[in-house]
Amino acid sequence: MRALGAGGMGSVFEARHVGTGRRVAVKVMSDALATNDEMLVRFQREARALGAIETQHIVQVFDLGVDRSSGHPYMVMELLTGTDLDAHIKRTGPLPPDLALRVVAQACLGLEKAHAAGIVHRDIKPANLFLAERDGGELVVKLLDFGIARMRKHDPEAVTTGELTQTGATIGSPQYMSPEQAKGLRSLDHRSDIWSLGVVLYKALCGKTPHHVHKVLGQLIVAICTEPAPPLQDLAPWVPPEIAAIAHKALALDPDQRYASAGDMLAAIQPFLQGGTGLRKELFVPLPERERLHAAPRLPMGGRAPMPSTTAPPLATSGPLRDLEPGSPRARTRTATMVFAGIVMIAISAVTLLTFRFTSSDPPRTEAPTSAAAAPAASPSSKPAEPTAPASHRVPEPAPAQPEAITKAMTSAAPPAVSPSSQGSPSKSLRTEKSPKPNESADMTVRPQF
Repeated sequence: MRALGAGGMGSVFEARHVGTGRRVAVKVMSDALATNDEMLVRFQREARALGAIETQHIVQVFDLGVDRSSGHPYMVMELLTGTDLDAHIKRTGPLPPDLALRVVAQACLGLEKAHAAGIVHRDIKPANLFLAERDGGELVVKLLDFGIARMRKHDPEAVTTGELTQTGATIGSPQYMSPEQAKGLRSLDHRSDIWSLGVVLYKALCGKTPHHVHKVLGQLIVAICTEPAPPLQDLAPWVPPEIAAIAHKALALDPDQRYASAGDMLAAIQPFLQGGTGLRKELFVPLPERERLHAAPRLPMGGRAPMPSTTAPPLATSGPLRDLEPGSPRARTRTATMVFAGIVMIAISAVTLLTFRFTSSDPPRTEAPTSAAAAPAASPSSKPAEPTAPASHRVPEPAPAQPEAITKAMTSAAPPAVSPSSQGSPSKSLRTEKSPKPNESADMTVRPQF
């Protein structure tokens, strides 16, 4: 015999039937468990569960017995060639949405048969969905490992998931447990498998389980029982919202809000599989980069918070972090908005500056003539031109010697003296016209300007 692998209950070997020559797989119970009555009952339960279901989507069991030489229980099953879904996801990453739906659709066909036989698998996960190869490159999904299955019609007192194994580990795979399974409820039914299959679809689409951020078992159990699955599109924005909705419905915390049966979940998937549920080896390739860069419309999640980041603290933003990555539509819109706002601010600042300059600038100054020849002739009746520049911008000139008559006139008409402190204020400064020169008319008067 050739060893094929080992699990929690025993090892699997490749063998050949001595009577027919057919290659088969033989699962042999381990030494540590062979003398444990509870484990022996569970081993026999798996064989009965598999033998009671007739479908190509569940591994077939041909025989069950006890080896006479070693005393170890064994079961003979069909030999499968291929790989399981978990190994494929680890190797290539998330599946294209169409391919993920095809895998889950075939799993629904197997679960539908099991549930009709009164069997709840209780350990649905990618490692137990085997992609069995057939002639011509065709693949068939087969459900494996019914070791902890509950047979409600035949074994109503079967071990519940709340009980522990001999190693102290909770029965089942924690990341794929339904809330009722994590709580160890005896009321657990086939809808627990619907939850687990929803986790499988979630991981197939984005490469991670819904509560992968929780590494401690206690925190994980609390999260599964109380926290809705984070939006799938936070990790896989390329997934269409209608397909993400299928996964989220299967992951409803309340069993009554999930699909009522595997058949109902299959019916929800089929409209998206125009090419049917068939699988071929050439379909299992990494998700093309052009599809990863595509951002599908978002599925409304009723205000549910985005998934927390495991590599950096969450940003203070109302939208998903992935939507703000460079090149995304939301990032381009945000950049264009910021550029437009900057242009508007610059324009407002420019208009304000120009307005201030025009309203506060000085009017043009008129220079006084530098010679008597350049000055225009002044008639006795004309008044001297008033200076146009404000008094605050002019430097007082010393008055030339004036005739006695003019001096007396200035003494009688001059206003009270203004203190130097008031000259700095344009509104209160005293403006005085330039005194006439000796050759000008003696009867010219000086007028104070306020």
